Amino acid sequence: MDEAQTRLIVMLTHHDRTVENAPEVFEACRGTGAEYWGMKEEGLPPERMRALYRRMQECGKKTALEVVAYTEAEGLLLRPGEVFSFWHTVGKVTRRKGYREGRVIVRNHLTADIGGGLCNLSHALHVLVLHSPLTVTEFHSHSDALAPDEGPRVPFSAGTSVCYNYVDFRFRNDTDQTVQLMAWCEEEELYVQLRSERPFPWAYEIVEEDHHFQKEGADYYRVSKIYRRVTERATGRLVRKDLILDNHSQVMFDPALIPPELLRP
Repeated sequence: MDEAQTRLIVMLTHHDRTVENAPEVFEACRGTGAEYWGMKEEGLPPERMRALYRRMQECGKKTALEVVAYTEAEGLLLRPGEVFSFWHTVGKVTRRKGYREGRVIVRNHLTADIGGGLCNLSHALHVLVLHSPLTVTEFHSHSDALAPDEGPRVPFSAGTSVCYNYVDFRFRNDTDQTVQLMAWCEEEELYVQLRSERPFPWAYEIVEEDHHFQKEGADYYRVSKIYRRVTERATGRLVRKDLILDNHSQVMFDPALIPPELLRP
């Protein structure tokens, strides 16, 4: 979790439903300078919701659709065109809700705060989404070098930053089918799962190139380029290779623990 400035989200809702005249309200107010606009998944037909979302995008606005139709047993359902927001789903982090202190990053320094460690959940969701055809619409990163690697290097094993309620992680369902998002814990292990109505025809892999550490002034950095490879399941043909992170992460652990063979001058 990182520190950032507070931003206002204009919600076109009433009693947990998008108001029927939301498009008209947006057109009347879009010139006010408000950058962030939000809606609920209920209240407008899907085609009108998608049209309003596209209009907001055309006007350069950032949008959030708060999904409310789900239970713990059935997971979260994300229909075509809908957007998942981490903070709209998790809500405010408080002691009353059972959250405890955990590790957070403030101005590149590790400290403790309520809800610390929720970036582990947001990052697990991010990695899950990167292995699917869903589209990441908002992503913020923190250091990918919080601790020494335990065992073989796992590309993009950390680094998705969230901070209530303005540094968000969001993704959109641009497919033609409803997907189901599941998350649960067993003992001390976190599990996330994405289910679809039909198998998708693509496979996804996260790969890292030119991974090393380097010293810059008095600090050390982990440097690499991390890509997502998309292939056809049936043939193995490479469809595309997307750069998802040009990694330049400040080392937050004792530099003496950096493997010498990975340290470049």
